[in-house]
Amino acid sequence: MKKIVLAVFLIFSLAFLVSSCATTKHFMVQIDSIGSDFYQEQKTYIALSTDKDVKADDLRFKEYAGYIRKILTKKGYVEVNSSDDANIVVYLTYGVGDPEQHTYVYSLPVYGQVGVVPSPGPGPAQPGQPPHKPPFGHFSPIFGIVGTKTEYQTVTTYFRYCKIEAFDLRLYRTTGTEKQLWSIIITSRGESDDLRMVMPYMLAAAENYIGVDTGRKVEVVINGNDERALSLKR
Repeated sequence: MKKIVLAVFLIFSLAFLVSSCATTKHFMVQIDSIGSDFYQEQKTYIALSTDKDVKADDLRFKEYAGYIRKILTKKGYVEVNSSDDANIVVYLTYGVGDPEQHTYVYSLPVYGQVGVVPSPGPGPAQPGQPPHKPPFGHFSPIFGIVGTKTEYQTVTTYFRYCKIEAFDLRLYRTTGTEKQLWSIIITSRGESDDLRMVMPYMLAAAENYIGVDTGRKVEVVINGNDERALSLKR
């Protein structure tokens, strides 16, 4: 009996943990950064969209550029309003790909009764005592895995991306030479196509890699309660 109670307790505990984990968002972010933010002059910059059709006063662009401003400020950058006052131009592009469907096949165990354990009866009654009822043994069922079943699950995912590039505007203004200082590509794949919801987490995950040469694509997992992402939205 104690074993059965313990098994039930463990099952409910596991179900609670799984449910708790499922309600906590997390984002897997891939980051590929190259170049360096080392710059001898003052790091004054203007932010522009790579897409010529997206103007500087576009509300979505302003929101994302505001997130980037908070990150770059920590790295010694100062945003200015005029290109004449800027030594650096920071280009930003972003978007969401078409939906992609993925079907997963997996097996689950099927639980049932696999046998019984006989228990001895109460034995003969003592002299002068009434007979036991029932005067026979009983059987305790044993439960276990009796087979498996195949399940199918279809998931729709979206490819989310953001690319940030920095160019030496002062050098271009004086010599006409186009020099890229650094470039970072941030991508993520998930079930939401809401870029406004995902963007703060993508940028927060990439914060320490902006202006750093990663040498390869790195993967960062960021929690939905991450303070860095939440602070960007404040």
